[in-house]
Amino acid sequence: MRYYQLQRQSDERSSARTTVRLLESLLRLSEAHAKIMFRREATVEDAGVAICTVALSQSHAQSSLLG
Repeated sequence: MRYYQLQRQSDERSSARTTVRLLESLLRLSEAHAKIMFRREATVEDAGVAICTVALSQSHAQSSLLG
C-alpha cells in the first residue's frame, strides 16, 4: 500500500499508470507469488516481489519507447 501511495504522490509518475488498477494488480501479483511459494496468505516478501515486477515492467516499457 505504501508503494502505491508514493506512486500517487510522485511528480514523475504517469497518471495513466497509477490508478486503482495498479493497486489491484499488486494485490493479485502478491497473492500469485504466495501461491507459487505454497503459502495460503501473502507476506511482505510476496508484496516486495510484486512491486519489483511492476517497477521492472514499467522501466522496460519506458526504455522500449525511448529506443
